[in-house]
Amino acid sequence: MSDNYQRVLKKQLEWFLSPKSLGLERVDGPHAPMEQAQLISESYKNFIKAPLPSNMKHFSLSPDSSSNANQFVTKDEYLRPVEELIFWARENLRDYLLAFWIHGSIASHDYITGWSDLDTYLIVKKDTVLDAESLCDLRQLLLEGYKYLLQVDPLQHHGFLICSEFDLNNYLHGYLPVNVLQDSIEILGINSVHFSLPKISKNKKILPSVKALLEESVRTGVFKHHPFKGIYLQDNYQNRDNSMYQMKNFVSLIAMLPIYFYHDKGIECTKKDSFEKIYFEGIEGLDLLKIASDIRKTWHLREAHPYKGNKIPDWLEDMLGECYFSRALNLVDKLIKHS
Repeated sequence: MSDNYQRVLKKQLEWFLSPKSLGLERVDGPHAPMEQAQLISESYKNFIKAPLPSNMKHFSLSPDSSSNANQFVTKDEYLRPVEELIFWARENLRDYLLAFWIHGSIASHDYITGWSDLDTYLIVKKDTVLDAESLCDLRQLLLEGYKYLLQVDPLQHHGFLICSEFDLNNYLHGYLPVNVLQDSIEILGINSVHFSLPKISKNKKILPSVKALLEESVRTGVFKHHPFKGIYLQDNYQNRDNSMYQMKNFVSLIAMLPIYFYHDKGIECTKKDSFEKIYFEGIEGLDLLKIASDIRKTWHLREAHPYKGNKIPDWLEDMLGECYFSRALNLVDKLIKHS
């Protein structure tokens, strides 16, 4: 089966285990989640019969297992939900997950209060994926656990990041570069996780897909990614009063461009290192990267936590400037030429 089939199936699994799937009950009734779980399980049973790609490279991650919830018990109330999530996950999720990791700025303790979200990575056990009833049980638990993510960041836009144990045998580059997970903290699960990755080819690079998204955004004036209540971010602040959630996703995408750049070059580095290294590449016109970083660093000085409403603040508008879709596209074009 194709990588595209696997990609769609994995997205379906993540969607089912997120609040986005709550429409199942609302529209079709209480039986609908079980039917969807059965469909996902049967699809994975077919998927695992397909031969694995040849010419793979192998990668192992062993997150810091000495870390525990005690490091999050601090005077900083911002981290209290993280502590609560850890204890909750260890009590409720062991039977369903191969691993539960925290990564990103909260794991590395360089987070920004009110801006940084809680980055997690959950690997669902094979037995869970293949059993519809277990999938439904896990879904109910993760819907409950989602509250901890929102307590850290009300503008949280990606929820729990999820893959199945099966997906490790053909880890898809375009979803989340495995390098992003290098500095993870293990919350529960096995000590070492092994990934098999296809060698990077032109159609498996990330920046071209980002370019395609931005080209459409420039053409239509709409950034069709992570809508809030069906509303997408528009260019030049046309819907500034109800699009901070969407704007944060856009700014976060800009901040991810350096790690995508090095991923597409076949160079392994962390997200933090990529942001520092890219300024030594001799690429002109990286001002949008600096602006994205400055917005992140300034947020806690300008806005109270938790953030209320969904309006883009005036100061952010002044800092970012206009025509942000075309400027982002121009930046991505430059990165692709150098990658």
